[in-house]
Formats: sequence, structure tokens, C-alpha cells
Amino acid sequence: MIDKNNDIQQRNIDLLIAGYWYEDLPPVIDIANMKGMIKGIIEKIDNDIYDDFYKTDGIITEYKNTQAPSYIFNDGIEPITFFEFKKNGALREMQIPNLKYYCTFVYNTIAVYDELFSKLYSEPEYDKYVCNSNSYILFNELFHIYKLYDGSEEIIESGIFAVKNNKTTGQLAHEENNVRYLKKQGAKLHSVKVDIESFYPNVYTHYFSKIKDAEPYKDNICCDTYFDFLDYYNMKINNNQTKGIVTGVYSSTISAELLMLCVDYEINNVIGDEVTYIRYVDDLTFFSDSLEEIYSKLPLVQRVLNKYRLRINNNKTETQKSIYNMSYVDMYELKKRFDFFDFDSADIIKYDKEIFYNIKGYVARAYDNNLKSEIKAFLSMFRKAISLKKLCFDIDEKIDLKKHTVAYMLQLACLEPIFASRCYRVIISILDLIDKENKKDEIVKLLKSKNDFINVTHHDSLLQIWHYYVLSKYDAKSNIKELLDSFGSDEINPIILAGFVKEKNAANKELFDYIKKTYSSIVYKEGESSYWMRSIMFSKWWLPLLVIYLKDGKNYSQFYESQHFHEIYKEMKEDK
Repeated sequence: MIDKNNDIQQRNIDLLIAGYWYEDLPPVIDIANMKGMIKGIIEKIDNDIYDDFYKTDGIITEYKNTQAPSYIFNDGIEPITFFEFKKNGALREMQIPNLKYYCTFVYNTIAVYDELFSKLYSEPEYDKYVCNSNSYILFNELFHIYKLYDGSEEIIESGIFAVKNNKTTGQLAHEENNVRYLKKQGAKLHSVKVDIESFYPNVYTHYFSKIKDAEPYKDNICCDTYFDFLDYYNMKINNNQTKGIVTGVYSSTISAELLMLCVDYEINNVIGDEVTYIRYVDDLTFFSDSLEEIYSKLPLVQRVLNKYRLRINNNKTETQKSIYNMSYVDMYELKKRFDFFDFDSADIIKYDKEIFYNIKGYVARAYDNNLKSEIKAFLSMFRKAISLKKLCFDIDEKIDLKKHTVAYMLQLACLEPIFASRCYRVIISILDLIDKENKKDEIVKLLKSKNDFINVTHHDSLLQIWHYYVLSKYDAKSNIKELLDSFGSDEINPIILAGFVKEKNAANKELFDYIKKTYSSIVYKEGESSYWMRSIMFSKWWLPLLVIYLKDGKNYSQFYESQHFHEIYKEMKEDK
């Protein structure tokens, strides 16, 4: 099945691997660098090298040799949980599934590519099923992307997965979304946007098995075993639960999209010709010249959702006149406002107090107008301008603008954590400009002043993860014990621990001992001191244990040479 000479297939395997790591997380694990090893693992799965998977008709249908932690029912595999922030400040639960099992999703998805994905998105007779989705998962035409700043050209071929956290395909998908939105909106005067309440936590996994008997799949696409796998896989990697699927990984994007195409088909059948409709994941937007016409259809839409145990969140319904409805960030105005966003120019802009206060004023006004997406875009471009040295900080100023900019980024991240990942990326770009260690120490001290606030207020969040990632990378004087002690009695998120790992032989003993002690206190058996080994790689602690193996050559507690550290994980390490 795996064909090294098939360029489209190989490119899609690359993209599916890239889709594993959530784009707003810091790079505590280098998926891009591991890509070659992971592709080798997928090829070995194809050749039945491992005895951990049972296949039916070339599709993995069952996992063998799993031993779940005692607190998980029936061989479930524990994901790592963290929290990001919604626009309204509420928390959204996110998960990272075990990478070993994500590899099986990649393998099976490639196995059904021609019969399911290529047919669904490339053959004209299926357009009626996918045309209402703005969260499509495959490009169905050839694109030429011209990069003006270096004169290069990149070609995105038809049939390539539209993975959001790949820079090129993600940007192209965003641009295509705008086009599809405008087509559906047309000249309609009004729009009503409705949200499905707690979508991912409410998706019932067994519906992935059921949709094979619904449009657009019934009698058209023969992938019954794959749909059964999606049910099994999404359940297993999420503590063996049938209600809810993990959020933030591309396997969930594909699973949810295949399910919602059935919903799209049924909604189209009930809304009639006077109302048009487009969906982005769980956001449904309806267009019409009459608001009354749209609202008369919403009970019918809810009846469709009832079949899938989903419901409209009536508290998040938004009504707008179409002339005010913008589905994009006005990048033209953003670039016009700040000279240092002209990345094609050779000019270097002096970063002085006037620019600093201009930035603060702009962000404040954008925030007051609820333009949070625009602030995100600004922060990303601000970081790029600093990294490209379009801004010159080294001028005669009475105040240290590097330090004050970092302080402002900390304020913005802590007061509005939806911006956390972008604020800390700006901080990293500033730290990378600083040569003198004592100047870096001043900024590290500033970061540490927020430790207690972040630990108490934003535990297990993206903000806490990014904060400690930056501290672990730039605090030259800290050690593992100091970092661990800064959490007090709180359990430390495995993603944060993975960011603490040092790339040096025998440098991570305290980190390994912390993981072993924490897990052993929950999972133990009288008289068996190594009992924890049996199930720990099926728990949330697998990630820091893997990163220790990748960066450290020591066989702590004889674990890495035991049968409990599977060969698949060993093969993720490049042989140096």
C-alpha cells in the first residue's frame, strides 16, 4: 500500500504527520525532524512488522498488547489534556493522543485515500456533498503560490490534505475559506451564525460506524472498515470513552468533518432554496434576504442535529447585516499602519518610544472593538518583524524597550490568555536578539515574577505551558529541581515536563524520577516495584518519557531497555 514513488501519497503522509502537533503549542517535540522516522514506522506497520495491531482487509481494526492504567476502563489509552482559551475567555479542553496510535490513523487514512478522500473531493458528482463545508480536508484543484519576497513558487497539487498547522496549506485553506464564504453569502442581506454546543466533547464515537449507511457514503463509497476504525480509534485514544473525541489533532478534524458532511446533506434538504448555508467545523452560518426565513428553519436544523445527539447553543447565536460581515482580517490596513510590516523593503525601522506607544494604543483600540483575530495577526507579524530585524532596538533611549516590550507582552498574555502563544513567541524573538547574559537574566527575572500568578490562575493552560517553555530555554541559571519546585504540590502537566528535558546524557534523572514517583503513587502493586512500567506508556506520561529517550542516552531505572518501552518509540529516535 505504501508507495515511495507516489509523490502525492508521500506528501500526504508528511502532512498527516504534521497534523499531529497542535499549532499553538510550543515545539517541545520536533515532529518535523522526526518525520522520516515516523514514516519508517508507518511503512513497517504496512509490512506487519509489529504484533500490536490486528488488520482486516488491509485496515487496522484492533489494538493488541495494551495495558491501560488501572484508573482507565478496558484498555483505554490516556491522552494528555491541556486548556486553551476561547474568545470569551472560557476554557476549551484540548488533548494530545499517544503518537504510537496516531501512526495507525495515518496508515489507515492513506489506505482508504483513493476510495474515500480522493473520490469525495475530486469527483464532480460529490461536490453537492462537500460544497457547504468551509472546514474541508482536501484541496480539489491545483494552486500556484508565488512568494514575492524571494521570487520562488510553490505548487499545491490537487488531492493534498489541507492541514491547518502546515504553514503553506493552512494559509491557502484560509484564503479558500474566504472565497467559499463569499460564494454562499452572495447578495443575501442577512446572516445568522449558530454554534453547536460543546461539539467535540459531545460527539458520540459510535456514529462514525453509523454514517457509513448515510449520505454521502451509502451506496457510493466502500470504506465500512475505516468508519468502524474511526469509532474504535477515537474511543481508545480518549480513555476508552464513547462520548467525546479529542480536540486539536488532525485525526479529530478528519473524523468530525466526515461526520458533519452527513449533517450538511440533511440540513440542505430542510432549509429550502431561500436560505444558503456554510459551515466551519461546528459553526453554522445561514444567509437570506429575510431573517424571519432563517429563524423559521432553525427548529428544522435542530431536528437534524438531534439525530447525532448535538444541539444548537442558543446563547451564541449571532445576527448580522451582510454589509458588516467580514470573514477576514484586513491585512492591508495592518501593513499600512506599521511600516515595519513591509517585509519586501530593505529599510530598517528604529524602534523608539513613539512606536512602542503606538503599538499599545492600536492593541487597546482593537481590543475595545473586539478585533481579537486582528490582534493575533498583528502579534504574529510583530514577531516576524523582530526576527527579521526589521526593527532596530539598539538606539539611545532612556528606557530599555526590549524589557518594556516583554513586560507588555506578559501583561497582554496574562490579562487576555487567548493571545498567550503569540505573546510568548514575541518574547522569544526579543530574547534571541540579546547577546549579554545579564540582560537576558533581567527578562528571565521579569518572567519569573509571574510564576505564582500563572500557576494559581492558569494551571494546565497554554499560557502556563508557554511560560515554562520559555523559562526552561532561556534561564541559564535554573536547574530541573528549581523548575519542579516552582510548582509546589501541583502536579505538572506532561507537556511542560517534556519542555524541561535537557539534550545531554544523564541530565534528566530528577525529571524521570518525578514522573516515576508521581505515576507510581497512583498505579502500584504490592511487592512489585517495577509494576508502574507495565502501563505508563499508555498513560499521559508517555510524552516526557519519550522526549527523555530522544534527548538523553541513559537507561533510567532499566526502563528504556525493557519490553514496556515499545520498539515503535525507539524507532522515533534518529540513529546518530
